[in-house]
Amino acid sequence: MKKNAINAVGAKDEAKNIQIGADPVDQTTGESIQTKPERGRRKRRARLVLIGVLAALAIVMLLDVYAIAMANRVLPGVRIGSTSFANLAKPEVVAKMQQLTEQAKTKKLAVAVAIKDKTLSSDELGFSLDALATADKLLAYGHKGSGLTGVWPLISSLFVSQSVSPVATLNEDRLTTWVSDAAKEVDQPEQQPTLTANGGTVSFVPGKEGQRIDQAALAAVIKQRFLAFSMAQVKVEPMTVKPTEIADQGQAAVTSATLMLKAPLKLVFPGGATTLKPSQLEPLISAQIERGQLNPAVDQDKLHGLIDDLATSYDVEAIGARLKIDNGQVSVLSDSKAGVVTDRSAAADQVSKELLARASGQASVTSLTLASKKVDSDISAAGVANLGIKELIGTATTSFVGSPQNRIHNIKTGVSFLTGIVIKPGEEFSTIKLLGNIDGSTGYLPELVIKENATIPEFGGGLCQVSTTLFRAAMNAGLPITARTNHSYRVPYYEVGVGPGLDATVYSPKPDFKFKNDSPGAILVQGYVSGNNVSFEIYGTKDGRQSQIVGPSTLSTAPPPDSIYTDTDTLPVGVTKQTDHAHPGATTTATYIVRRDGKEINRQVFSSHYKPWPAKFLVGTKTDVPADQPADQPPAQ
Repeated sequence: MKKNAINAVGAKDEAKNIQIGADPVDQTTGESIQTKPERGRRKRRARLVLIGVLAALAIVMLLDVYAIAMANRVLPGVRIGSTSFANLAKPEVVAKMQQLTEQAKTKKLAVAVAIKDKTLSSDELGFSLDALATADKLLAYGHKGSGLTGVWPLISSLFVSQSVSPVATLNEDRLTTWVSDAAKEVDQPEQQPTLTANGGTVSFVPGKEGQRIDQAALAAVIKQRFLAFSMAQVKVEPMTVKPTEIADQGQAAVTSATLMLKAPLKLVFPGGATTLKPSQLEPLISAQIERGQLNPAVDQDKLHGLIDDLATSYDVEAIGARLKIDNGQVSVLSDSKAGVVTDRSAAADQVSKELLARASGQASVTSLTLASKKVDSDISAAGVANLGIKELIGTATTSFVGSPQNRIHNIKTGVSFLTGIVIKPGEEFSTIKLLGNIDGSTGYLPELVIKENATIPEFGGGLCQVSTTLFRAAMNAGLPITARTNHSYRVPYYEVGVGPGLDATVYSPKPDFKFKNDSPGAILVQGYVSGNNVSFEIYGTKDGRQSQIVGPSTLSTAPPPDSIYTDTDTLPVGVTKQTDHAHPGATTTATYIVRRDGKEINRQVFSSHYKPWPAKFLVGTKTDVPADQPADQPPAQ
């Protein structure tokens, strides 16, 4: 009974320590049996965190040590192009940069543009490297920033290669020009479908593929090569450019364009008219593409060219006032006259609209009065005082003693056409243009002239005396000579006092004698005939220039060939008439020099070659006319 009581008491005590739903307890420590493993895990996590913190501190310390060690050196993996600069200090970087620069000067970049092989040097490109600035840039990489921004470049440079662009300049204009020139050798513009007309038939011309270099891409690659110090060959293939595809092969356009040629077209200009035949309209036929449809069009470039050419012949140009100067006073010889000229742009628009109206089947006209406008000359009586014509700047005189009457008449007529002419600054004086039509309508008479290999009578013989005198006056005025031709053979009139080599021949339409007004103001040409002399005076504003003519010097001479006798039935038997006198040949030179303030501003060398010329005679063969020998007459020019 006692034993059971004891058990009962123990059971009662044990019941005090055990509660329903409570965690088991360690009887030694009194700690919950389930809480004990969790506590171990917390300790392990704490140890891991501590280790991580210590490791991070170690890494930071190592990075600090690494950063200090690399503070004045380029980080690993840093390069320019394929060239590494790892671990180099600034002096080493600069030396290497200079070495690369020298190598770039001696090497040329090979560029294969399609089948065209070309090269390009750093000098051609104007490539210039700043070695010190580039060294600073390489050394600065990875050494700036804080926190992760500053740490990451240090870490990444150990594993990842980093390319840095050098501090360099190149001439973009030179690069663009070089690439453009290279492309021109390869590019073939595509040809769009169009229309053409010939012999009254309009035909469709299909398009043709072209090819083109991507110039922007090529320039970028070349620039990258030089900035990377790479001479690796650049290969460029052109892109194919296809023409626009046309519906119905342009047959509708052919039909419409044919209507443009259905009738002639008369064009009325201010000073005359001309009629364009259908064959003359054919070159104007063209086409344009709109939404894949080919439509007839007018070639505007050809149309404007045609209008310009025709207007030059039919316009009534303004005539500037002709002036004279006497005792330093400028007065009006004849006042200016307004002109009426074709409005080129408006006229081309009129013709274009008419042709397109025909193409669309609209009612058309056969005559167009072209738009015109009035033009006034800026050389007028009202503006005489502002022209700058103040004083004599050059003069010359030649003798025509012994000339026949027709020759003297032509000299006087030529002088009358040229005297009083005003030439504005920058303008060119043309003798042929100002002499007018050299025929009977302008007062000229037939006289002997040199033409090809003969001396023959033609209107205007003697005008070369006018141009030769003006040639010498222009040189004495220090003006640049823009066109001058010597005679085929020597003419005695022009050698008096100077010898051969200072003559200037004219013959419409060429050769011409021309000079330019490069003085600060307008110049006035004034000519006159006195006795057996013809003179020209040039008035303007002196600007300190002085002219000098060295020569003419005769370099060589040649005797005239044997005389030539030619039978003619225009003279009686026994009569001989001399048509040409013998002239020795010569080669001469003269140097024309103009200086201002001691500085040479113009130098021209006039080289002349004169053929040896035989005496020529006509021998009479006519038998039914009494002999009446005419007097010989010296040839004139």
